[in-house]
Amino acid sequence: MQLAIVQAAEVGLFQVPFFPWEVLCWIFWAFFAIGGLLQWLVLKKARSGWAAWVLPGLLVLGLLAGEIGCQTITGWERLAPLFGWWLCLAVLLGVAAVTAVRAVRRRTLGS
Repeated sequence: MQLAIVQAAEVGLFQVPFFPWEVLCWIFWAFFAIGGLLQWLVLKKARSGWAAWVLPGLLVLGLLAGEIGCQTITGWERLAPLFGWWLCLAVLLGVAAVTAVRAVRRRTLGS
């Protein structure tokens, strides 16, 4: 039994975003942008501080579900939860990027 991150590295899902001639590259960056836009909208419209952590929390639960799927499913069927785990990771990275940019921007504009 391997962790999903190890399986993703063996399959090559971490190298794909840097090969622009691959279709999965464009899928990864599209989901990255979707995650960034969703988090940007949440941060812009949220009235309370906890609302900014709902989307990342749901994505972490998605990563956990993908991990459980990769641990319990055997054979070629394992690629479906692995691919879902990878897409959750792409969206979560987009969310993290927007959150980091907003935090740095707030710090530089505030001081």
